[in-house]
Amino acid sequence: MLTTAAFTATAGNAALTEPPAGSPQPDNLAGALQLPHFAPGRYVVTLADKPLATYQGGVAGLKATKPAKGKKVDTTAPDSKRYSNWLGSRQNTVAAAVGAKATRHYSTAVNAFAASLTSQQVSALSKTPGVVAVTPDQLHQALDDKKPTDFLKLSGNTGVWKALGGNAEAGKGVVVGVVDTGIWPESASLSGPKLGTKPSDTTPYRVGDSIVMHKADGNDFTGSCQAGEDFTADLCNTKLISAKYFGDAWLGATPPEARADYASPRDGEGHGTHTATTAAGRAGVDVSESGINFGTISGVAPAAKVAVYKALWTGKDGVGSGGYTSDILAAIDQAVADGVDVINYSVGSIFESAHTDPVQLAFLSAASAGIFVSAAGGNSGPEPSSLDNTSPWVTTVGASTVAPYEGTVVLGNGVKYAGLSTSIASTVGAKALVTGAAARVTSATEYDGSQCLPNTLDSAQVAGKIVVCDRGVGARVDKSAEVKRAGGVGMVLLNLTGQDMVADSHSVPTVHLNTPGSLSVKAYAGTAGATAQLVLAT
Repeated sequence: MLTTAAFTATAGNAALTEPPAGSPQPDNLAGALQLPHFAPGRYVVTLADKPLATYQGGVAGLKATKPAKGKKVDTTAPDSKRYSNWLGSRQNTVAAAVGAKATRHYSTAVNAFAASLTSQQVSALSKTPGVVAVTPDQLHQALDDKKPTDFLKLSGNTGVWKALGGNAEAGKGVVVGVVDTGIWPESASLSGPKLGTKPSDTTPYRVGDSIVMHKADGNDFTGSCQAGEDFTADLCNTKLISAKYFGDAWLGATPPEARADYASPRDGEGHGTHTATTAAGRAGVDVSESGINFGTISGVAPAAKVAVYKALWTGKDGVGSGGYTSDILAAIDQAVADGVDVINYSVGSIFESAHTDPVQLAFLSAASAGIFVSAAGGNSGPEPSSLDNTSPWVTTVGASTVAPYEGTVVLGNGVKYAGLSTSIASTVGAKALVTGAAARVTSATEYDGSQCLPNTLDSAQVAGKIVVCDRGVGARVDKSAEVKRAGGVGMVLLNLTGQDMVADSHSVPTVHLNTPGSLSVKAYAGTAGATAQLVLAT
């Protein structure tokens, strides 16, 4: 979601299409609107001239840089360097014309610059010929996207992996670039042999500080393992073949005491590791948590390699978490330059991003350069325009819940209610069942007690019991932590209205129930002598 209000100075949200080669460039799209007052701050200014990935010529003395079909953008070629310098000069000229200074330049996937601007400068730029959009450098947040391989028909005798020759061939020769919160390199899903220095047709190898891989499409991927806080260059391997971080804007805006992250590619939150391993984690990795075995897990393309571009960051207590547009653009620019085959972007906002948003324009160039862009549809809805990343040049992916882990609440009156659970190692019960509202400390309100918020439960009334907690205010896992603190042995988490059920990893055995069963359980828990059991299967 966006945590800052934003208005993009563009001519609406119509889908942007590339004009035919040699046709006039769009001129002053931003000036087509009557603009509101802009607050001073950081902005990204997108210009009409094509970036390296899509430039087909037309500027006197500067040859085309758009790669041939099946080839990657070569940012090191002399023609590319000359055109990139020309774009940078144009960006500086546009900024200087309104008395501003470009602090960051983008030329590979999008022709844009970042700058700190006054309200008057934003207004002036919005009327400048050749300016496509003036966009606040806003904060974007991570989105969940879970798709078990069985549900997608990847595994099994009739699955996609078998048709490809097995999971050892699924994604072979492909590099997935993940723009997210970074990576936890110790994850078993990312394990692999150390990188050697001998060139190979199939295996990534080191060349000095660079990591090179000959890909299935005949091109080379060239990345690196960027050292930083709690992250060394030797943490990359033949699975995790590149890891870089982009945080100039976020680190500049967030003082050290407000950060809960690493100034490195290391994942401070877990979302990036989740998305990277979902996309390309190794096949057949055993997973156990808190004494519970969940079987094996696999990425969708287990033979693919992972390249990480950390552009999202974590603030203390979640405050200020996310990634600024300027950092995200830098990550996309680098991913295109490195030569990834796929960009995974599980990031978005509470409302649909305009197709002229600079991130969406960067994806247009990436797609034009032959890169498959997969972007999350978001966690919002079902209100109109709540689906994000809908530009026609990206694949917009919606999330769904697949529930392989079931738990059941068996009440003392014999009635059973099925829900979700990943935290029951063995049957819990029969134990006294009590609502959080009835077991609250005297200083807590009935509502806070019902939510099982921190320090609201009375140990004398909770010890040895199963507690019924309402979903709503506060994190779900914090509720089970409060039950454990007060001495409870289990929790039933209730949706009071129809919502999704989530199989979180809780501090005590927990079953999450939806309506209408959740309401019946709450009513029963309020009766004298109520008891319950929590079991793993119905």
